[in-house]
Amino acid sequence: MTPLNSRDLTEAIKIDLETGLVPNITGSPGIGKSALIKDIGKQADLLVSVQHMSMMEPTDVNGYPDVGGEYARFKTFENFPTEDMKKPAGTNGWLLFLDEINSASVETQAACYSLILDRKVGSKKLHPDCYVVAAGNLKTDNAIVNTQSSAMTSRMVNYQMMFDAGIFLEDVVAKFNWEYRAAAYMEWKPENIHVFDPNKAEDPYACPRTWDMQQQRMVVQQNVNWTDRLGNPQVGFNYEATHNRASAEGLIGTEIGREFITFLRTFGQIPSTQAVINDPTGISMPQSRGLQFALVVQLRKDADYTNLTDLYQFIERLDPEFRVVFLRAVLADPTKQIPRSHPVIIDAQRNLRRRQP
Repeated sequence: MTPLNSRDLTEAIKIDLETGLVPNITGSPGIGKSALIKDIGKQADLLVSVQHMSMMEPTDVNGYPDVGGEYARFKTFENFPTEDMKKPAGTNGWLLFLDEINSASVETQAACYSLILDRKVGSKKLHPDCYVVAAGNLKTDNAIVNTQSSAMTSRMVNYQMMFDAGIFLEDVVAKFNWEYRAAAYMEWKPENIHVFDPNKAEDPYACPRTWDMQQQRMVVQQNVNWTDRLGNPQVGFNYEATHNRASAEGLIGTEIGREFITFLRTFGQIPSTQAVINDPTGISMPQSRGLQFALVVQLRKDADYTNLTDLYQFIERLDPEFRVVFLRAVLADPTKQIPRSHPVIIDAQRNLRRRQP
């Protein structure tokens, strides 16, 4: 099976849903399968209804027998959009997401045959504006996975999702404006974004899901006041706090968590953005490339239309690759509203092209 990155997979799923097929995505835990499906639903103005199939019994899918009338019928649950329901206001329908489908029992999977192929739950048909998609973990990843029958497999379009760090940085980290220091580390060490080892599945590990939790913890602490070891007042994420070191290790793994905290300390060893603006050509340049990278990340976060000229005078003192890192991020951030027609951007692009062999 040819693995697909998130961009190609998104396009494939859209075509399948339009065709009336049921795509089934398998991939390592925490890789972003659920986020991708929810984003597709959002783009299409569909209400995403997530059903965790590993927790369901066959009756949860088909409904309970109702013998109150002349004929016995199945009374279905409201979490499955059926033809007698009204479409949610302001939407184009539903995206029924059968999550962890290959972790469901064999009996529950069998109950899904009619749902997936015939679009029926119990005695009712799914709403015509209800689209269906499924996902699950890879059997090789030591996750809780049951054997999927050939009958189930042949009822879906089966895909394997692969992780692409470059696409993740552009389509998720940059697009959703992740905490800038966490984003900087992932840009610096993209190989540490997803390091799942099925032989150590019980240990914490870095993956898109755990990195998201890590950066969210940092965002929450942005306005917290604290004092460093020298008694200087500080504001923001306290990398010296034992609980923050422990939580980083407990989210993204011991080795990467410790390296990440060490990386964060570099931001305490660089000049402020205002100091750079005050003297861009004369301020002392950090000697190590690690500190230079940290400073570039800080400056691109604080850059706007009014200070770009001053900041880029300093950036020009760095190696070309740092200039590219700075310019690419500044132009990609819609909140900065810096047009490509800005004199600094035009001049910088011209000079960078001139230096290319």
